[in-house]
Amino acid sequence: MRLDFVAGDEVYGACPTLRAFLEEHRQAYVLGVRATFTHTLGSGTCLTCEQVVAKHLKRKRGSGPLPHMAAGQPKPHFPRRARRPPAPSPLAGLS
Repeated sequence: MRLDFVAGDEVYGACPTLRAFLEEHRQAYVLGVRATFTHTLGSGTCLTCEQVVAKHLKRKRGSGPLPHMAAGQPKPHFPRRARRPPAPSPLAGLS
């Protein structure tokens, strides 16, 4: 079975075996990690998540509109994904 992506909290995010498995199987994933979790960048530099955010994310929360929301700019268009109808309940009709 192939999943669109796998998500996990910081308990699973701290598991290198799970991360290696997902990458080996080319499975998309999003795993939460602690602010003190370290990343090794392509340059070989090691930074914590907190340092990566401080260094690479210039915009802070609540610091004004996003660039595409500036006056006179068209809003981006995000097409809606078709949703599958819910699967019938295995208990349907058993009343």
